[in-house]
Amino acid sequence: MAASDADARRQVERVLGELERPADPAAEQPLIPDPHPDRTRQFRTTSLSRMKTEWGPEDRIRIEEIHARSDRVMRSRFAQAYDILNRLWLVVRLPLLNPDGSLIPGADSFPQWESHPNGSPVEDWSLLTDRDREQFLFEITTHLFEWEQEAGRMWSESMYGKAGWEGAFAAGYLGPTGRLTVDDRTQRGHQDSLEDRYLGIYLAALSRRADALVRSLARVAQTLKDTMR
Repeated sequence: MAASDADARRQVERVLGELERPADPAAEQPLIPDPHPDRTRQFRTTSLSRMKTEWGPEDRIRIEEIHARSDRVMRSRFAQAYDILNRLWLVVRLPLLNPDGSLIPGADSFPQWESHPNGSPVEDWSLLTDRDREQFLFEITTHLFEWEQEAGRMWSESMYGKAGWEGAFAAGYLGPTGRLTVDDRTQRGHQDSLEDRYLGIYLAALSRRADALVRSLARVAQTLKDTMR
């Protein structure tokens, strides 16, 4: 590799290091602007009245689509986990019923539950017998290994997505330079890697949800074990 190519590669690595890491939402930090003093004074007098506090219509549609798609992926890849949770809830919660006695399905195809005024479901854990606890505990603990392995695969996919974004950014940054400045090349890298960046964020979000689900089920198993008489 020529020295100029090596320098360019190091420059890409430096630029990437200064960017937010979209493949890991937890690592992202809010941008801290450094406005001119005059702009700061003007902002303070508006009492945040012009600050954007919600998604625009198009962004909201995209976010809802992402949530719906990720819900489907999670329920497909962790079908046993959701089935166990649903059967557990059917014991301790009160499902809403149609006049004919059938369950009223929710948006996620699971039943809707009777709820308190604050929105939390009505639950009676005394309905759960020791036999129920033993059965649910057995099912959860025997499947935890599979779920942990699946969560690991999803983490690997998110890392691959992160590498894909960085590669697409580097390709755009290192394209024909001409009279482009570093900022121009950085902007081109962003443009050329935008779709890969969104994919990386989506895969990282799925990985984070998978980890949270496995941890939650492990806590449920521990609670079932601790409350057995």
